[in-house]
Amino acid sequence: METQIVKYEPTEAVIAKLKNEYKGLVVTDPESYKTVSAAISVMRSLRTSVEKRRVELKADALAYGKKVDSEAKRITALLLEVEEPLKAEKQKEDDRIASIKAETEAKEQARIDEIKAKVESLKVDPLCLLTRNSYEIGFEFGLLEEKEITSEEYQEFTHEANQTKAAYLAILNKAMIDRRQQEEDDIKRKVEDARLAAERFVQKAETEKLAEQAARIKEAQDKLDAERDQIEAEKQATEIKKKDVVCMWCGENDDIIIAVDVDIDNEAEGYFIFRCNKCGRNWS
Repeated sequence: METQIVKYEPTEAVIAKLKNEYKGLVVTDPESYKTVSAAISVMRSLRTSVEKRRVELKADALAYGKKVDSEAKRITALLLEVEEPLKAEKQKEDDRIASIKAETEAKEQARIDEIKAKVESLKVDPLCLLTRNSYEIGFEFGLLEEKEITSEEYQEFTHEANQTKAAYLAILNKAMIDRRQQEEDDIKRKVEDARLAAERFVQKAETEKLAEQAARIKEAQDKLDAERDQIEAEKQATEIKKKDVVCMWCGENDDIIIAVDVDIDNEAEGYFIFRCNKCGRNWS
C-alpha cells in the first residue's frame, strides 16, 4: 500500500519566508511592539489552521478505522465458532496424554524411590555402633554380607548398591575389630584389677591375722605373766606363813605344808589349810 504525503497550508516555503521575515524582531518601542504582536497573530492563525485541517483529515480515517475494527470483530467471532470446538477437542486429548504421562512418571518415581530405599537400608549408622558389643556388630556384618545384590532387584542402581554394601561392610568390619580389641583390653584390665584387689585382700587378711595372732600371743603372755606373778605371790605368802605356823598337835614348825584357799591379796576372803608331815594331822 502506497503512503501518500498529506499536504498542509502554509507550505514549508511560506514558513521559511516568514521565518526570515520575522527573524531578529525585538521590542524597543510601541511601534516595534505592534510589529511583534502582529507577527505572533499571523503565526497563531497559521498554526490553528493546520490543527483544523488535521482534525478534518483524521475524521474520515477514524470512521474508517471503526468500520475496519467492527468487521474484523465479526469475522473473528465466526472463526472462533469453528476454532473453539476444535481447541476443546484438542485439549481433551492433551489432558488425557498429560494424565497418562503424570501417572507414568509417578510410577517411575515410586520405582526409583523403592530401589533407593533398599540401597539406603544397606547403610548402618556409625553412631549406633558405639553402643554395641563385638557380637552385635558381627551379627550386623553377617546380615549385610548375606544380602544379595541382583540387577533384577536393583536395576540401574545395582552398581551403587554394590558400592554401598562394600563400603559399609568395611565400616562394620573395622568397628568389630576395634570393639573386640577394646573388649579384650577391658577383660585384661578387669582381670588385673581383680588380681590387685585379691592381693590387697590377702595382704589385709594377713595383716589382720598377724595382728590377731599378735594379740592372742600378747594375751597368752599377759596370762602367763599374771599366773607367774600369782604363783610368785603365793610362794612368797606361803613362805611368810610357814615362818609363823607351829603344829597345834606336836609343836613342829619346820615340816608344815600350807594349802592356800584364799586370795593372797585379801586374806579375809578365804583361809589357809595346814598339814604337819611329822604327826600327819591337818588344821585350819
